[in-house]
Amino acid sequence: MKNQSKNQSKYAKNTLYRVIDILQNNPELSLKEIARICHMKPPRLNYYLNLIRKNNLGRFVYYINPYCLGYIECGIYLKIDKKNITKVINKLKSNEKVFLIATLIGKFNLFFGAFVRNLYDINEIIKEIARYVREYYIAVREIYREFSRKIRSKERKVIFEYGYINMLKIELDKKDREILKSILANPDESSLEISEKLKIPASTIRHKVREWRKKKFLKRSFFINDLAFNKHLLAMLIRTRDVSEIKRMIEGNELKTCIGYSTTFGSIWNIELYFSYEKFEEFSADYEKISSLSIDSYEILLGFKVEFYDLSRII
Repeated sequence: MKNQSKNQSKYAKNTLYRVIDILQNNPELSLKEIARICHMKPPRLNYYLNLIRKNNLGRFVYYINPYCLGYIECGIYLKIDKKNITKVINKLKSNEKVFLIATLIGKFNLFFGAFVRNLYDINEIIKEIARYVREYYIAVREIYREFSRKIRSKERKVIFEYGYINMLKIELDKKDREILKSILANPDESSLEISEKLKIPASTIRHKVREWRKKKFLKRSFFINDLAFNKHLLAMLIRTRDVSEIKRMIEGNELKTCIGYSTTFGSIWNIELYFSYEKFEEFSADYEKISSLSIDSYEILLGFKVEFYDLSRII
């Protein structure tokens, strides 16, 4: 009986990991389609989805492409005295242009992301907190790529990419904004649930979502909570004369622990790499490969902890 119970537990755990892998690699599919891929009925899939939510293993999220709305995305790294961090976080939360705030460990101990129309807007944000800032640097996102990563294997694949050049402009009316805000706030809701809440036909919502996805404005993804799987997060900010060398290594899956990167301009560094690993030795192998390239300078930041996230602010 003990062996049977142990085998059932192992099977359930493996099934759970398989469901998470499939959600990560197929986030755009409906739950019926995901259930078919998982070879289980929708009620059984719902059981595992509830298990994932309950244990905070991962969640569905929607991303919007800010460039389609005429915004540019900036990441600002700050060095602040520890006693002032809470004050700065509260000030940043009150700014409508800020959509993400995270604390870090390293040379910079606070990060915030903002959607702005121009660099003047960034200076206005920094002015509000200037008295607390000892040092900062601004990274304007040029292209961002995120890689899916499997819980147990080393497989990677690019799941989306967007750049700031030649993007389709999206015009939103009041109804569109209501739909988008609801989707961003509750990514698990179905079109029928949103329809009942907003009093908008479900067919209209489905049509809008299909159109936005087609134009690469709206993207559904499944976010894995690395910490729940004993994974550590790390960012490496790099200045190099040839970004293509690093991009080639990432896309060739030579950097095993790399889960994504951003190319940036107008800053000290011109590419940011993001890593997830269980043991530091895993990252060390990737670090040695990067060190062998012609790099001018770099900075390593540890311990990302998200303090605030709200993408609906620019809608």
